[in-house]
Amino acid sequence: MVRFNSYKIEPAATGSRTDIHATIHKHGFNWDRPVTTRLVFGGVSGDWKHSLRNRLVPGAQKYLGDESLRWPLRNIGRVGTDVWSSIPTSGFNMLWLLDFLDVSPTLDLIGFDFYESGAYRLQEAMRMPITSVHEYTSEKAWVMERAQSVSDMRISLR
Repeated sequence: MVRFNSYKIEPAATGSRTDIHATIHKHGFNWDRPVTTRLVFGGVSGDWKHSLRNRLVPGAQKYLGDESLRWPLRNIGRVGTDVWSSIPTSGFNMLWLLDFLDVSPTLDLIGFDFYESGAYRLQEAMRMPITSVHEYTSEKAWVMERAQSVSDMRISLR
């Protein structure tokens, strides 16, 4: 189970397991929550390193993504701004990475609605404006082009 940024756990609605926390380095939400793996995304190497030094909670993760996973779409995919002009979200970086690595025969997005509802986010994150540096329409189009089935709750990419 991968959760993003400012996720909120309500076991009846969201389940309680979190294997991977994928987050942007700029926010400190959920860094204290125990997870198996924490992937921290960020564009500028120095800023990313500063956040890791100041936000990581010892023992809150078993594994931590290294700098090679800092910006998957740009660094691994070599997808430049000429192809993808906006800054990709944490969710999109993670989805792109999972798709690129082809690590699972099943890739289901549960409750993933591209910030349309804002449900199941921490209250303090709900007060933050959704940033304009991301282009959610393109991310949604990329996902929907790969969708094998879509329901109100689930988007199945495989």
